[in-house]
Amino acid sequence: EHAQSPLTALLTTGDNFYPRGRVVEAYLQDLPPVPLYPAFGNHDAPNLEAQLRRFGLERPHYRVRFGGLEVFVLYTEGDLRTQRAWLEEALQSSTAPLKALLLHRPLYSSGLDHHYERLEVQGLLHVVTGGGGAGLYRTRPPLPWSRALAVAHHALFLEVGREGLLGYALDPQGKLLDRFLI
Repeated sequence: EHAQSPLTALLTTGDNFYPRGRVVEAYLQDLPPVPLYPAFGNHDAPNLEAQLRRFGLERPHYRVRFGGLEVFVLYTEGDLRTQRAWLEEALQSSTAPLKALLLHRPLYSSGLDHHYERLEVQGLLHVVTGGGGAGLYRTRPPLPWSRALAVAHHALFLEVGREGLLGYALDPQGKLLDRFLI
C-alpha cells in the first residue's frame, strides 16, 4: 500500500496491550520497521512504567515532529492540569505549520470510542480512531458535528504534503472509510 510513499512512523491512540498493559514483544515484531509513538490509555495504566521504558519515554505526554506536522501526545488517564500547562507552552514554542493533538479519550464522540468518526467542532477537526483491533461498539445517532462515522476496524493514515495534511481511514480489506484534507 505504501510502496511509493513509505510510512515514516506509527502512532497509537492507547490501550496498546490488552488487557492490563503488559508489553508483548511479539505484537511489536509484526509491525512495520518504523518508529512507534504511542499514546497511553486506561488499559495501559497498570503497566505504564514498563511501557514508558519500552518506548524510551520519560513521561506519557510528549511531542514529536514529522516535517511540517508536530504531534502533541497527552495522557488522558493522568494529571491533565499539569499537561495542559505543558501543552500551552509547547504550542506557543512550536514552529510547525500543522499541529495535531493525540489523546486516548476523544473530546467528542457519537459512541464509546471503539469506532471511526470525523467531527468538525468550532472550526477544529476531531478524529476518533478506535477501531484498531479490540471489539467494536455500536454508536448513538451521529452528533451534529459528525462528518463521517463507521463502526469498523480500521487504520488512519496521515500524509503531510504541499496541499496540507491528508488523512484517510482504511478498513482491513483496504476499503476507504473516509478521506479529508486540512
